[in-house]
Amino acid sequence: MEGHQPAESRPPTKQNSPPLFSERAHHATSAMAVSDIPNNNNDNMNINMNINIKITSDTDTDANAAAPAQSFNSSILELLRFRGGVSNTIGNVGGNDHTVQSTDQNAFTVVDRLGQEIGSWTWETLLDRADKIRNAILLKTDLSKRSLCDGAGPRVALVFRKSEMLDFLAAFFGCQMAGMTAVPITTIDQFEEMIFILSHTNTELVLTTEHNYKVLASSLTRSASSTTSSAANDLLPLPEVAYIEYTKSPSGELKGVAISHHTILAQCRIISKSLESNPRRQMRHNRCQTRAESSAASQDEGTIQSPSSPIPSELPPSKPQQQVPADVVLSWLEPRQQVGLILGGLLGVYRGSHTVFLHGGVTETVGLWEMCAHRYGATLALGEYQGVNKLIRDRSSLSSSSSTSSREKVSISLEKLEAFLIDTVVTQPQLDLDLATEVLTPLGVASAEQVVLSMASLPEHGGMILTMGDHLSFRSGTDKISLGLPRSQQPHEQEHSISSETRCYYLLDREALKTNWIEVLATGQNAIDRALEMGAILASAFGYALPQATLAIVHPETTALCAPNTVGEIWIDSPFIPFGFWGLPKRTQSTFHARPLNAPAVLSSAGTVMPEVYDPVPDGFLRTGLLGGLIEGRVVIFGRMQDRIQQDVPMLGIAALEERPHEVDMKDNFVPRALVTEYHYAADLINTVLKRIVGFTSCTVFECVINKEHVPVICAESPRCHQRADAIKLAEYVRQAMLDYHGLSPYCIAIAAPDSLPRTMRHGKPHIHPEVCRKLLESGQMALVYLWTSAKDSLLNLPVGDDVAGGIWGPDALAAREAIVPVHTRTIQYSSCDYPKEVTDERTKTNLSQFQSLADLLVWRTFVNPDDIAFQTLDSQQQQLQQQQQLGSSKDSFAGEGEGGAKPLTFRKFGARVVRIAAYIEKRGGFRQGEKVVLLFRAGSIEFIATLYAVWFLGLVPIPIPAPEPARLNEDITLLMGLLDELGCSNATYLIGNNFTEDVMRLKPAQAHIKACIGARQDVIMPTILNISKAPKILKKNRRNLGRESGFLTPPKSALHNSAPALVAVHYSTDRRRTLVKMTHVGLMAQARTMKVQCQFQGGTPIVSCARSFVGMDLLLACAIGVYVGAPTILIPFADFEAKPQVYFEAVEHFNARDVLMDCAMVEQSFGIHKPRPPASLLSCHSYPSPPPLPSCSSSPFNLSSAQNFLVASESRPNLETIKILENQLCPHSSTSPSFFSESRISSFVEIDGGLERRRLNGMFGHLVNPLISTRSSMDIEPVRLHISLNALRRGLIEITTELNDPTGIWIEDSGIPVCGTTVAIVNPETSEICLSDEIGEIWVSSDANVQPYIGRTTDVASDAMIDMTKSRFHARISSCAPDDNGDGTYGDLQQRLHQQMQLGSKSYVRTGEVGFLWNYATPEFNDGQPTSLLFVLGAIGETIEVQGLLHFPVDVEQTIESAHPNFAPGGR
Repeated sequence: MEGHQPAESRPPTKQNSPPLFSERAHHATSAMAVSDIPNNNNDNMNINMNINIKITSDTDTDANAAAPAQSFNSSILELLRFRGGVSNTIGNVGGNDHTVQSTDQNAFTVVDRLGQEIGSWTWETLLDRADKIRNAILLKTDLSKRSLCDGAGPRVALVFRKSEMLDFLAAFFGCQMAGMTAVPITTIDQFEEMIFILSHTNTELVLTTEHNYKVLASSLTRSASSTTSSAANDLLPLPEVAYIEYTKSPSGELKGVAISHHTILAQCRIISKSLESNPRRQMRHNRCQTRAESSAASQDEGTIQSPSSPIPSELPPSKPQQQVPADVVLSWLEPRQQVGLILGGLLGVYRGSHTVFLHGGVTETVGLWEMCAHRYGATLALGEYQGVNKLIRDRSSLSSSSSTSSREKVSISLEKLEAFLIDTVVTQPQLDLDLATEVLTPLGVASAEQVVLSMASLPEHGGMILTMGDHLSFRSGTDKISLGLPRSQQPHEQEHSISSETRCYYLLDREALKTNWIEVLATGQNAIDRALEMGAILASAFGYALPQATLAIVHPETTALCAPNTVGEIWIDSPFIPFGFWGLPKRTQSTFHARPLNAPAVLSSAGTVMPEVYDPVPDGFLRTGLLGGLIEGRVVIFGRMQDRIQQDVPMLGIAALEERPHEVDMKDNFVPRALVTEYHYAADLINTVLKRIVGFTSCTVFECVINKEHVPVICAESPRCHQRADAIKLAEYVRQAMLDYHGLSPYCIAIAAPDSLPRTMRHGKPHIHPEVCRKLLESGQMALVYLWTSAKDSLLNLPVGDDVAGGIWGPDALAAREAIVPVHTRTIQYSSCDYPKEVTDERTKTNLSQFQSLADLLVWRTFVNPDDIAFQTLDSQQQQLQQQQQLGSSKDSFAGEGEGGAKPLTFRKFGARVVRIAAYIEKRGGFRQGEKVVLLFRAGSIEFIATLYAVWFLGLVPIPIPAPEPARLNEDITLLMGLLDELGCSNATYLIGNNFTEDVMRLKPAQAHIKACIGARQDVIMPTILNISKAPKILKKNRRNLGRESGFLTPPKSALHNSAPALVAVHYSTDRRRTLVKMTHVGLMAQARTMKVQCQFQGGTPIVSCARSFVGMDLLLACAIGVYVGAPTILIPFADFEAKPQVYFEAVEHFNARDVLMDCAMVEQSFGIHKPRPPASLLSCHSYPSPPPLPSCSSSPFNLSSAQNFLVASESRPNLETIKILENQLCPHSSTSPSFFSESRISSFVEIDGGLERRRLNGMFGHLVNPLISTRSSMDIEPVRLHISLNALRRGLIEITTELNDPTGIWIEDSGIPVCGTTVAIVNPETSEICLSDEIGEIWVSSDANVQPYIGRTTDVASDAMIDMTKSRFHARISSCAPDDNGDGTYGDLQQRLHQQMQLGSKSYVRTGEVGFLWNYATPEFNDGQPTSLLFVLGAIGETIEVQGLLHFPVDVEQTIESAHPNFAPGGR
């Protein structure tokens, strides 16, 4: 802790300040325009000159005599009245000399960005205007009658723009003269902040200009009240609070700081004392004294001897005075607040200097600042680094240019310049040197290095100056630098030699600085020469603490005083500290009255350190929020608390610590740690990016908190970022530079276009706002060109699995799960269900299992049920159904001929159509038995179904493919030609289709795409469409039915073989990868049998089908189930469903369908789940907006009372959000909130207005290997939902939790029980061993309904690889493992488990590639309360993400991202 001398006690008002910041009631706010105040000097408005002036000289003086500034102890207003009302000389700064001061001398001048003077006021004018504003406030308002409240007068807001600075000063001093407290408002264009300040301070009056008044009057002001007061000449008592200044913190928090009159005078007195210590000023005083004496001697001689002047106009003074001209202050800082107001407006009144306020953009014009400084003869310049950098670049460009402008031809001299103060938090030594050598020295400034000075101000605390370079002496007792010595050997408390140099340069060890330890490697010019060394950082000291200030370095977290040579937070105590934050008493107490702790070196008898409060001053310290230290007693600042970047790095060991002795405890009791925290500073990192990497124009560095760990983020702007290759290189350069120079691993590097990062205005210039950048980056709203990120190198607390190499299926992970849940306490996961002995037809009681194929069943149906409806197609003309319902027609009757756009077909008529198509294909196609034929139709077409049965009777192998759509011919044709080549059908003559297929394939774009796919190949011919729509119609008398009459009685025997394919299905993944499987007639019959038994389909009950593909349940429901059970199939084209989803529900309602089948995509499209939708301009050509959602009401909009089995099919994990929406729409009387084991389900339901019971909504799991693996349709229970832990799931375990105890867990829903004739096992995909309970694994299925692999035309090598892969997937076997004993030498249940594994291993399984588990669930409503194995599907194993031995499912990651911010659209839309 250092200081010039013991700090003076602060005024008593600060000790009693807490009541000042209490909340007060709001008052009406009135407004007054400054232009309304008369500007005539002859107005009857008297200026009160009754001021008590103390003279320190030995002789008495009157009002026109000199008086020192220290004589005015009340407020700076006394000095303003003195300077504006005295026409002679007055005392000036320091009280040691006198300056020529006249009332008509310029006091303040405003210059625009072009260098033109737009206003200049003398002291008399300023005082006159301020007095008029004072009188107007007292006459036109009744605020003077208000009593002082907690030390503050009535608040008067000052709303002025930067160009209206003169009016601002008049209003600022005028309202204080009236006994008011000023509230400057600089954010004129931000109305929300202005309203907040007005309400927070209970402002009762607003002073502004006429222009601003017209703009703001309608929204911010009310009518002003009048008063009968007429006397305004009496001197009113001043409140303690002079003004309240509102500024934003780096985090964006807007706070007001109360500043008293005593604080203003104390700060001006101390700053003036520091400036007066400049030797240049002493030399100027001496020169003026010499000229004064010479002038007095010549004047005496001229008065006596001149014949033209017998009577002198002035009597000679009794003794010569020092004729020192007033100082000229040139500033481009913000003049209405903070340090710009203190050094410009307030210090100018105190010292009587001429202050010139420059526009912030004056540095943008080359040579303009130099011209202004030369024109006004500046002695003191104020600026900041952004403007300084522009001055240096402009001067460098002028020096390198051969031609000079007319402005440069004018001789410019700045020899009067005594100091150039740069307001900053972190010094930039290189810029200081460049400013001195390249700008000031060529303009005549001698020893320019000592002219450039840095000062540190506190913008969040009223602009208070913390430290600045001066030439005042400093007390002894500070540390001297001992270069190269370890910390334990450095001397302390040695005598310090006073140096006249104001700038001190230090070369610091960057590695030591990472651990908050200051190690000096070099000083002075040696430090500058070594500034480019890899592990060093060049720092420049500001100077000593200001006079009468006490400064302490405190640990920011523990608030304990830091040891010497340690980085900590800077705390300060001085007489010029503001009162505190306005209206925030608790924040004021913690910030303005902080007290550090002092940990003694001596321990107590118990060995415990007993810290004590260090209390050198009664009011405590001000916490500045700046991190720095002391070197030789001088203040060195490294940045704000928010600018410190911390990162945890792994400790390398004791050997690494020996190379860094500053990390070892002095007591040699160091305990090795796994991680050590290193600290970096944003200014140092930014300097590395901008100085060492070419291509960046601006940069900012901040840290984010990811997974409870601080990670660094670098945002930079570059004009080269528009080329992706350049952006990638720049990001790599930044990453490498951070590692090489700082040992820092960035988490994110964001590169943006120039001037695209968010900025804030500071001193009239835009600066990148790091806090806004962080918020925009975290919310995903930052406009970036390239983003690089890496969590592996920057995050150290990421979870790691038990087996990083083998993943959750590895041996180490299995052993870890075994340790958590022993094997002998778990059971194996498998479930099976056999077929019933007979599956009979309801009408004829015929055993349907005796039929070998669906074609045989169709022939039988044409004889047994010839007149029953087999198929009916409904198109978009669904209104006829509604009209028929309104006429009261029976719902059990089907639409007549022509209704719905198509005539219903009976089994006889459908059979006749099959015969006609078969005969046409047989005649025109010339196919042989066993050949593959491609069927090109739209899904759900009656012509496709008839053609499918026709080719079965002919013994052909159909390959159904969706017909190309005109909107996407390029994609569909490419897929078609690739499939034909793989199937070996590329040289086929015919493709079977209908009129739609032929029309599309004959389009010129389609022909062009086909030719492009064929290319120069000679073995491929143009395919020809065999149009079955052109099959000749047969008269009724010549019509032949299926069976012996037509000759189509059954498929050929070769086609009915167990290995012979009945159909080849084509599956496409989301990335258009193709998978071919074949289904035999036995497999198709097994699938149909499973559907009938498990879903309880009944003959005669209509089945509504809306197929959009030719695989899975779409194929079964459209082509097979109706024929198998003898029920009519209602076909709805999927194109009609897309246009109007309600058509499906209307058909279900009209035909009284018992079974309904939809997948999640159809549900989402029907109810418009994903909201909000993006704008139409953001939709791609393949994106289609969802239709408007159905109205949400208390009951279903349709009468679905006939539906007993509403199946929601899924090929992976059920979408719980989609199911919830479906429940809300169709089950209004059910509880839809998920519950553990469905404990909150309602036991009884009432069907009102067509609403469904929740137990009728049944999930179903199907896969390309088997369209129906599990379902809940026959259980008659509600969905079972489990809340499981994600932390356990990523390790392969199932742990049931609750939302309260585990908010990061997820809800999952069951997919039912395995269907009849199907065995489901959960198997380890790596070892093929069956998984135990509470463990996830791959779902393996064994069933007669499974599909078989199909291998297309490949090479011999590829064929062998394909056969091996096919065998491992479609003919997998469960391997048995040796049992482990229970620890007592017995095997217990493990022997029985081994026997079960051997039985399961005898079956052949198909691997689904889906991860899931079986969960035993028991309910009295099913299976007499016996446990039942429910299947839970989690996701595809091929889509999982494995990181560090942990398994993650993409759906969980997506859900986490979507729930992280409301701007993320659900479903990725």
